[in-house]
Amino acid sequence: VYDLILIAMLCALSIAIKTIAGALVRMITGSLGIPGGALAGGFYMMWLPLAIALTGRRGAALIVAAVQTIVMITSGAPGSHGVWTILSYMLPAVPVEIVFFFNKKGYNILHFVLGTALSNIVGTFAANVLFFRLSFFPLMFTLLGAAMSGAIGGVIANFAFAMAKKTGLLKLKKGKAKPRTEPIPVADAQSADPVPAADTQRTEALGSVRETPQETSEDNTDEKTAG
Repeated sequence: VYDLILIAMLCALSIAIKTIAGALVRMITGSLGIPGGALAGGFYMMWLPLAIALTGRRGAALIVAAVQTIVMITSGAPGSHGVWTILSYMLPAVPVEIVFFFNKKGYNILHFVLGTALSNIVGTFAANVLFFRLSFFPLMFTLLGAAMSGAIGGVIANFAFAMAKKTGLLKLKKGKAKPRTEPIPVADAQSADPVPAADTQRTEALGSVRETPQETSEDNTDEKTAG
């Protein structure tokens, strides 16, 4: 449940940032004839590696990409490519999954930079093949910008992951209450000191003394009643 909530939050953030960052970048790249998604892609592709790093589960990037695809197709939000959204949004998640597959000593900044850069390059190339059809040199320039944008997004994603680890949320997610293995100390009846006989006799004597006044008062009451 924790992982699903986290993935849903990442999907919402990625779609919101894509709309804002894409609109701002297109104000600059529109006059240059460069696809705005190439330069803005690093800021919304970085959520794909973050999904894997935060949840620690394979396929988390593909799930985020699938949710983005469904939302874009059904809502027609800016950045939607119609039915081709399936390719332009799902393909960038593949290199992220491949890069994050190699993590013997955990994830580092290289995972985030390389994964986000490759993801943005693949997304930019797919969009060019489907829609823009740029010539060779403009395409190379666009892919170079996509790589730089992806690298910057990877650095930001690595910083966000480091901050998340410092908060302790990941430890709380992964940690489980360990059962207590230490034996509970129980008093040993055999090792307990026996009650001395003198103390036992003293206790019995005190009990008999306490009972005597009660019996005497009962006798007096009977005599008065008889009289």
